[in-house]
Amino acid sequence: MDPKLRRWCGNATTDLMVDASTWPDDVRNERKNGPWHYIDIPRGKHKGELDQFCGTDGCVTRAIEEQRAILKDKSADPLKRAEAIRYLIHFVGDMHQPLHAITNADNGGNCGGGEIFSPRTAPQRSPSGA
Repeated sequence: MDPKLRRWCGNATTDLMVDASTWPDDVRNERKNGPWHYIDIPRGKHKGELDQFCGTDGCVTRAIEEQRAILKDKSADPLKRAEAIRYLIHFVGDMHQPLHAITNADNGGNCGGGEIFSPRTAPQRSPSGA
């Protein structure tokens, strides 16, 4: 686990896969790569090139391809390759979150915190705020 995060997590995990899977969210504000974590595909859109739905700052599908290329490049900086696998683990998970793959004018589900269920049945919000 990244030692700087112990103040948030204590000794929550020593599992490197778990740490790798959450690291991209830990650095997204610092690295200003929030758009890499989602793609805004319009609701009802079933066909077309995914790149048309990427914003100018990128999107998750483009980020996956870029990080995959870094990981495959055996001459790339080892730190960049290590970061690439962390990004890939995380982004594949992001792609499986419905609010991260469809647009509702909410930046991948990050601009608004709707309730998952009606307050009557289960008053809980999404843990990620998405």
